[in-house]
Amino acid sequence: MIHNKTKKYQLALLIVFVLTIVISENAYAEYNVVYGRNAREIQFPIGKDYYLDNGERINTDTPAYLTDEGITMIPLRQICKIFDIDDSNITWDEKSKTVSITIADWVTTFAANQSHATKFNVIMEYSTFWWGAAKSCHNEIKSIGDKSVFFVPFRAYGDLFGFPMSWNDETHSAIFNEGYKFVDDIEIESPLELSGSDPYFVIFNWLFRNSLGMHFDLKYIAVDMTEAKSYDYTEFIAMMKSFCDNNGYVFMQDTRAGLFEKGLLKSLEEYPDYKYFKNGILIMFQDISVTENRIVINASKWQSPDGAFGGNLILENQRGIWTVTSNNRVWMS
Repeated sequence: MIHNKTKKYQLALLIVFVLTIVISENAYAEYNVVYGRNAREIQFPIGKDYYLDNGERINTDTPAYLTDEGITMIPLRQICKIFDIDDSNITWDEKSKTVSITIADWVTTFAANQSHATKFNVIMEYSTFWWGAAKSCHNEIKSIGDKSVFFVPFRAYGDLFGFPMSWNDETHSAIFNEGYKFVDDIEIESPLELSGSDPYFVIFNWLFRNSLGMHFDLKYIAVDMTEAKSYDYTEFIAMMKSFCDNNGYVFMQDTRAGLFEKGLLKSLEEYPDYKYFKNGILIMFQDISVTENRIVINASKWQSPDGAFGGNLILENQRGIWTVTSNNRVWMS
């Protein structure tokens, strides 16, 4: 019915943010397994005019280097490109000399000549979080030929974006994902051909059946329909209440802000701005376009900044049955 109704294992010292934009990127299912294109072993030989991508030599005019303190520095834009972060997700602010990298709803910033990065609105000092007081380093802009290149500490990038790191003394190389094997597909159940009488419940069913790590000691299932502005979700709410009653969950229709006000979102002592939904998941829907027989929806399942899963789905209605016919973007963090 069409109408006009308007209307997140735990973080310790290292914040892990799994980069994903399309299905499968840097998710872990067992020891030494990394899924998707980000599973590639990337080696940065110090001072060499190349790097190794799964053993393949790629020439570069911006080689990695060591600081006087022995800190490996790598070119920021290059490593973003290696791991498939599109240029449109990287912005440069000339006034503040700051690079911002946006993945989903999270922004990581590196400021020139500063010895920290910012993520989840938390300033993370390199000396405090990675090398101890005896070592220090800072982000740096270097002139190479006719261009200026922004370099960041290798370990800072790895810690911030969730890559296993190692050092090879023999080849004098810093390495992401050493010894990790490549797996073609992350084990995400495809939503295609899922169907049912209510489009939101079809999507919920898919979200609920994936990223099961969020279900440990699960008690609450909350749904945020704030951005579901065009389709009547009355039936969906009734179906969710029934689902939760039958499976021993507490159902809530709420927002992240509302959950926080109710004391259901917790913070880590080290990072007060890092809030997570203990014992709960929050399902969010955003209507992109709605017609009588076709709906495009952004949907996500959230427990924490580094515990979320979602996608952009297209559903079509045939004789009262909604079926997922396309998933344009599936992501996981």
